[in-house]
Parts: sequence; C-alpha cells; structure tokens
Amino acid sequence: MNKKIIKEYFAPKKYALLRLSSLILFGTVVGSITPYLFGKVIDLIVSGNGSKIFGVMLIMLMLEIISSVLSSAENYFGSKITLEISNSIKKDLLNRIVCMDMCRLDTYLKGELINRLEGDASSISSAYIQFITGILQIVVSVIVSLYFAILLSRELTIVFIFFFPLLYAGTMVLKKKYQHSIEKTKNFTDKYLGIINELFNNLDGVKSCVLESVIHKKMNWMFCENEKLSKRYYLIQGQMNFNQNLINAIFDFTIICVAGILISHGQLSIGNYVSFNQYISNLIRSASQVIGFVIGLTACNVSIERIKEILNEPIEEIEEKNEHVEVINSIKFESIYFGYNNRQILKNLNLSISKAGMYAIVGRNGCGKSTLIKLILKLYRQERGNIYINDKNVERFCLGDLRKHISYIAKEPFLLNETIRYNMTLGKNIDDSKLNEICERLDLLDFISNLSGKYDEVIGENGLVLSSGTKQKLAIARALLQDTSLWLCDEITSDLDGKVENKIINLIRELAKHKIIILISHKLSTIEKSDSIFLLDNGKIIDFGTNEELFKRCKLYQQIFDSSGLTC
Repeated sequence: MNKKIIKEYFAPKKYALLRLSSLILFGTVVGSITPYLFGKVIDLIVSGNGSKIFGVMLIMLMLEIISSVLSSAENYFGSKITLEISNSIKKDLLNRIVCMDMCRLDTYLKGELINRLEGDASSISSAYIQFITGILQIVVSVIVSLYFAILLSRELTIVFIFFFPLLYAGTMVLKKKYQHSIEKTKNFTDKYLGIINELFNNLDGVKSCVLESVIHKKMNWMFCENEKLSKRYYLIQGQMNFNQNLINAIFDFTIICVAGILISHGQLSIGNYVSFNQYISNLIRSASQVIGFVIGLTACNVSIERIKEILNEPIEEIEEKNEHVEVINSIKFESIYFGYNNRQILKNLNLSISKAGMYAIVGRNGCGKSTLIKLILKLYRQERGNIYINDKNVERFCLGDLRKHISYIAKEPFLLNETIRYNMTLGKNIDDSKLNEICERLDLLDFISNLSGKYDEVIGENGLVLSSGTKQKLAIARALLQDTSLWLCDEITSDLDGKVENKIINLIRELAKHKIIILISHKLSTIEKSDSIFLLDNGKIIDFGTNEELFKRCKLYQQIFDSSGLTC
C-alpha cells in the first residue's frame, strides 16, 4: 500500500474508519456464532430432543437480525467513507490539473485526464477501504472460524490447513500478467475517451464533411482493440478462477471422504459436520477475499502511479507574494526563445510597445502569434529571454494579479454553462443599466431582450444556444466590464459581419486611447487602422509599421494579404 496515499487521504478519516471497524468486528463475531448453533439444531433434531430446539432457534433468529442490522450499517458507513475519500482525491487532482503549467497540460489528452480524475480516484478509494476494513473482518473471521472448526473436528481442520496455501498459488503466479493487462486497458481507455471527447466536440464538422463512415471505421477499430484487451483480461481472470475452483473441488472431495470415514466410525456427528462445513466456507471465503485484495491492490497500484504523475506535476503559483501590477502602460519582449513538441516557435524575438494604442501582430499560419500573447499571460514560459511590463520583469509580478489586469479574448471564447449575466460579469455584482449600456454598444441588446430569460438565460455548454458571432460579442462585453489596461485579442472579429466588425473596431480604437490593445487577425479590415503592425516570421519580428508603410516596403506583408483583405 502507498504510504503517502494513506497519510494524506485515509489518516484524516481514522476515527470514522475505527467506528466502521468496530461495526465489522462485532458483526463478524455475531455472524460466526450462527453456524455452530445451526449444527446443534440438526443434532437435536436427529436425536429427537425437541424441547431444546425452539430456544436454540430463537437465539439464532436474534443473532441473524442483529447481523443484518450491523451489515446494513457497515454498507452505509463504508460507502460514505469511500465516497468522501474519493472526492478528496478528486479535489486535489482537479486542483492540480486546473493549476498545472500549460506546457505540461498540453501533453495530456482530455480523455486521459477525465479517466484519471473519475476512474483512477474512485478505484484507489474503493480498493483501500475494502482492504483496510476487509483485513480486520478476515482476521476475526479466521480466528473464530478456526476455533470452532478445531472444536468440531481436528482431523478435518488438518485437511483444510494442508489445502489452504494452495488457494493463493494460481493468483500469485498470474499477478504480473494481470497488472500488465490493467495498465494496457487503462492506457487504451485514455485514448478512447479522448477520441469520444473530440468527436462530441466536433459533431457539426463530422456531419458537414460527411465523415460518418470514417468515424464508423475508426470506432470499429477502437472497439476491436478493446475486445482484444478485454479478452486478454478475461482470460487471465479465467485462469485465476480455474486454478482456485480446481483446488476447491479437490478440497471438497477430500473433505467429504474424510468426513464420511469419521461419521461412519462415530467420531463426528452430522450436525457438527454441517457446522464445520460452514466455518470452512467462511475460511475459504476469507481466502478468496485476500485473493481479491491482492488483485484489487495490483490494479490499484496502476491507478496510484497515474494519479501520482498528475499530483507531481508543477503548478502555477497564482497567489505568490510578489509585486502587484498597476496600470499596464508598456510591454517589451527581449530575445525570447520558445518551443514545444521538438519545434522551435520563437527565436530571438524582440518587440516593444511603450504607450497606449491599437497594435496588431500578423504572420503566416502557425508562426507563433497566439503563443506570443500567451507568453504575456504566462500561460506559457519562455525558454530564454525576458518579458517586461512597465519596465519590470514579468517574473516579479504576482501571477493572479497580473492576469486580473489583462483581458484575453480568444477566437473560441471562454463560456460557461451559466446565464448570460454570469458569463459577462463572472459573478460580480453589476446592475442591468450598466449591462444594457455595454450590450447596446455591441449590438447585443436586441438579441438579449428577445430571450425569455433576458440576462438570466442559460446559454448551454460552451454557449451551445448562441451563434459564433454572439459568443465573440459576449467575450468582448466581458472585457469591457473588466476594464483592464491591456487587451489581448485573438481573431475576435473572425465571425462578425462587416457592419458589426467596423463598429467594434471603432470601439476598440476609442478604447486604445488609454489602453494597450494587441490584435491578432487574418482580416486586413480588422488591423489596418492599427497604430503599429508587427510582422512575425521565422520566430522573429522582421518588420513593423503602419498598414500603409508595410504595404509599400514589405513583400511578405503584401503576400500575406490578398486584394480582398484576407490572408492568402
């Protein structure tokens, strides 16, 4: 068992586990008396001593009722503790995922993270609770059952002790194969959940590109792979079950033969034999539970390693005690290098913005424009070089505070399955008059007024009920309400028509009189009025100037924008 997992998640529940163990202890002792009394009832019936039968049976009934009550209590408290510990693991895991450095986060599939969060956390909690509580139950059951078994028949007990170790043999031989099978199955499940997540996020694209047959073939392959892994898993389980059942069958045959000899010689009564069988069944069941624990902990070790990998990932320190940010009035990139997946994106990049204004970054697809603004947000960390805000190294600033002073508007806006109000305000208390003013400026007010819930209309997962243009407007409205001094805008007008685009660009130009607004866009109509346009190519800023200046002197700029004003 993993000491760190025990210390962090199970030790805080020690008193609850102690109470649960007490219930199990009492319930096991009570349940272990019943088989002995049952044998006595049979012997009383055989001997014709009917006067004592009713009293013994009444005691048995009371013990059965007490045992049932205790069993129900055990199940309730056991499930409760398992859920609480599972949720504790999930909370820590989710917190680590949310706070993980973006470069590390990008190395995991979404399906893999979901599987580790939901599947592995629950597996660890269940396996450990079953082991902790089960071991106590097994120890008590074995002691009591062995006591009564020896009391009833020493000869049969010796036979049992001879066979007992053999019950473990098959499982221990196949343990490594079983663990390897579990690892392969979990890794496959990560990929499968990733593909399902990708599919559900892109159903419109699949349909519009008539890819149903391609998806069908891909999923058929996945299901075939799943069948292969499952068959391997079931085969190993079957081998373990066969070994155990074979030994049980040989043991049963031997016990019956020995018991027959003892009964025929008057050394064992029928009632005692029946009682002995029940106690031996308890012992065999205990052995099976131990085997189950071995198997469960083997699978659990795989889950623990997967959980530990996430929990050991470095996280961003949002609230570290660094300098706080004032109004952002300058940005400077100095000799910046950045790359990932063995690809160098930025190479010795230099860029400087020293006053409020509207600025644009342009370049070919994949040249690193979006990466550049994510470096300002510290979503990514440069390999070399320095970034300065207000002439101070960005590393000196409190990360959470820095991000609160920046409005980041992505091409695919960040929207929650909440109300329009919440998505605009992010929970801040802002009155409707202010919201109306903002929405009027963005041509959103008429749309919202026609909704049955107005600002309290729930927009669905990722803004499911909204058009792409409306999503972009909502993201811009949120930025207006945040009123930060730096805006980072990535393709924010890509889904807006010409009239609305012009209105928003004019609004941004007005805001840029007292803010730094950086635009990334493939539409010339969005960036042509910028105070300065930076041309990014081969990891560097190779030129900058106004739209007119770049068109006059820069061939690459001319090539990027065709006569229609869109990128080539």
